[in-house]
Amino acid sequence: IESVSQSEGGFELVHQSVVVMPHWIVTPDASGCWQVVLTLTANSLATAAASTDRSEAAARLRTGA
Repeated sequence: IESVSQSEGGFELVHQSVVVMPHWIVTPDASGCWQVVLTLTANSLATAAASTDRSEAAARLRTGA
């Protein structure tokens, strides 16, 4: 979910949140029961980004860039 706001620098697109909205057709068994298992790994991208940021920062320090 993103919004547009006006700031001193002009209009800015602001990321506010992420929504995961799974949807499917439910087909229950004869007794009307059904089940589902959802697995969401939310930290892998953030961890990779943080690792990349640290690596890039270290490389810049070494090269003076």
